[in-house]
Amino acid sequence: MVNPNPSPPLRLTPASPGVAPASAGGRKSPSDSMRNNSDSAPRRRQRMSILLVAAAALVAAACVTASSQSHIPVVRRGTRTTGRGSSKPPLFGRQRKYAGDGSSLESPVATLTNASLVLGCGAACLSLSCAYDPLSRTHRLDVERADGESAFFPASGRSTPIEGVFGIYDLPSGPHAALITGSEMAYAGPSMGNRTLCEIRRVSSMEIVRIPGGSPGILGHAARREEGRQVRLLRRALRAHDFYYGAGRNTVLPDFTHALQRLCNGVSDGGRDARFYWNEALVRPLLGGGGVDGDETVRRLAIPCTSASVGVARDVPLPSLDGATVEKADLLLVSRRSRFRVGTRFTVRGADGEGHVANFAETEQLLIVLDDDEGGDGEEERENGGKGVGEKSPGLREVYSHVQIRGSIPLAWSSPTDGKTYTPRVRIGTDPVDQARRLRAHLAECVNVYGPGENGALPTRKIPREAEAIPTITFVDLVDGHGDQGRLGRHLGEVLAAVVEVHSTQQTGNKTWHLPPGSVRHVRYDFHAETGGGRWHRLADLVELVMPELVGHGCASASPDGDGKLTLRSVQTGTLRTNCMDCLDRTNVAQAAFGRHALFAQLQRRGAGDDASGFRRNVPLRASTAFRRNTLRLPWPEGEQAFRTLWADNADAISRLYAGTRALKGDFTRTGVRTKMGALDDGANSVKRFYINNYEDAERLEAYELMTGVRPFSGTGEEEWPADGEGVGTGDADSDAGADAGASAAVRWPTGRRRGRGPIAGMLYVATQIPILAAAVAVLLLAPGILGWRRRDAGEGDGER
Repeated sequence: MVNPNPSPPLRLTPASPGVAPASAGGRKSPSDSMRNNSDSAPRRRQRMSILLVAAAALVAAACVTASSQSHIPVVRRGTRTTGRGSSKPPLFGRQRKYAGDGSSLESPVATLTNASLVLGCGAACLSLSCAYDPLSRTHRLDVERADGESAFFPASGRSTPIEGVFGIYDLPSGPHAALITGSEMAYAGPSMGNRTLCEIRRVSSMEIVRIPGGSPGILGHAARREEGRQVRLLRRALRAHDFYYGAGRNTVLPDFTHALQRLCNGVSDGGRDARFYWNEALVRPLLGGGGVDGDETVRRLAIPCTSASVGVARDVPLPSLDGATVEKADLLLVSRRSRFRVGTRFTVRGADGEGHVANFAETEQLLIVLDDDEGGDGEEERENGGKGVGEKSPGLREVYSHVQIRGSIPLAWSSPTDGKTYTPRVRIGTDPVDQARRLRAHLAECVNVYGPGENGALPTRKIPREAEAIPTITFVDLVDGHGDQGRLGRHLGEVLAAVVEVHSTQQTGNKTWHLPPGSVRHVRYDFHAETGGGRWHRLADLVELVMPELVGHGCASASPDGDGKLTLRSVQTGTLRTNCMDCLDRTNVAQAAFGRHALFAQLQRRGAGDDASGFRRNVPLRASTAFRRNTLRLPWPEGEQAFRTLWADNADAISRLYAGTRALKGDFTRTGVRTKMGALDDGANSVKRFYINNYEDAERLEAYELMTGVRPFSGTGEEEWPADGEGVGTGDADSDAGADAGASAAVRWPTGRRRGRGPIAGMLYVATQIPILAAAVAVLLLAPGILGWRRRDAGEGDGER
């Protein structure tokens, strides 16, 4: 039987050019769709080329950012730069004439002659020169002083204004002076009548100048080369650090090395805190040489500098009861880093024999409430965002301070890098007596500085009675509960219990220190286990664990008394000591949570003073209720934003010096949420840390020790250490008696050669950019879908032409 409607035969010949044969049913075949898509292939390739160029630019920018460092312009004699690519005239390049009595000099001036370096301050000056002793083959620094008409200022000479002297470095070619040639105002406090609360300045430029005299030509070629290498490391360390100091003679708080409470308790101007007096050993030749010890001119020139992080949020509005009254405050966050046991992440860990721990920092949170009704005479200037000239400077109503500390676990332990694993194995000391001695010495220092009673620095009469039962020092331990970290955390708890029960008596100089029962508490909190999987709300549980200390310790508060002085209204009776393995990332997040609670408590206690039943100007009820529900967020947006920015910047500043990169988990501290871009940034920083810690930390450690005077300069390229064990950077002579003996030796590479600069190091540096490359690839893969560059469906063709 024949089909009346036979199907047309299938054509096997190709279609004519320019004609698109239709498929059955009016639909196009897959080959037709591909042919139509091929028409837009050149345009697609152009778009992909643009994306590839953008990704390459992103990688190049990341490389430049990784290699750049915030730096202080420390330059050689004869050239002076303010940054990369810019220059200024030489430091001692101008001829300047001075009056013979120096009465016209209002600020210090340095004058360089052929015979000496003259430092002038007012009507007095110092003359620095050196002499070479051929028998001992050493240089001797001579310091002479002159006043009035007998000043050493020549009629003409190469001179420049300076801020002061950072220190004297004893190089093999002769002593060199590090001069502070520039600074900038970090914070200018409110006025208190004819005085100001404080002036904090940051060193912006330095100059290293050789003191004339001596015999610089005695060094051979190898010695000069080694000295040049060490000087470059010194400049690198000075660039990496931000140094601050208290300026102004007419300030209520002139000393930056002390917190508010210690200054209000009557600490004398000369009683600097040795932990935060970074250039103390460097200015010692000036203070003790030439019979000028205690001289006012020397004290004016020798500026006590502190390696710190200072964050300022000005004119932050405060919540009020009626909603109409607008009060403003300045919020400051100051972290002072200790100069003892200075070092880098894997090279310096734990505590030395004197109780000094690695990466120790005192963080002070200041709330300065302003009073616009009482201010200065209108001629004062608050630089960098403050009141301008001619405007009325705000007065001070009251100031609040809360102090926390951080530091490495105070035991003998180490974790030297091996170049193979990201987390090296932890080596813990095995001598229980040595471990107890280190921990006991550290506790003695903490209780002596932050504790109440006659052994502490606080007036006993102002301690609330309910605070006597609160532990003075609370160890908040955030290490993991398993593995090497868990083993180290359990060891700390065992040694701490033994110290409190058995070894509670400590001899400190001529004074016997006794640890009262119940004055130390150890809180263990497995940070990763509790907050893993995005459960960051569990940080509120950590705040609840230490709530008795946060409430019982209180905070320090002071107000003007009308005579240009501050009077303490309340005191802080203890502190929280937070640590993880590095005292960086987890510690930053925890301390920010504690600081937020302390800030809100300060607002609630405003006006109460040291009388718990006194009048309190509380925040609105809705704000108090909101904060009780969520203690991880302040109940007003302006305060929360300023608070997060200050703590995030503080975390990055401390992490750069110890680990070499920004802090991890910074997105949570800055925004309050954990983001995918933040996790990607943490991955990039982790890889960079691996490279820096394995291939750069040895030189960074040497640079830090040269800068602080712990390591002497050597012209031979070999290690030279003081015989009396002053090497606090890596511990004293018996610092590794209980720990593994090879832990410290693993990082004591010879200083005369560079380590890890070959092809392997270059490949590892390239590997630091792998997360960024992964981000670029992700952009390439996701961009077509985001921008709508998807392939057309079969039914979306152009049709027949």
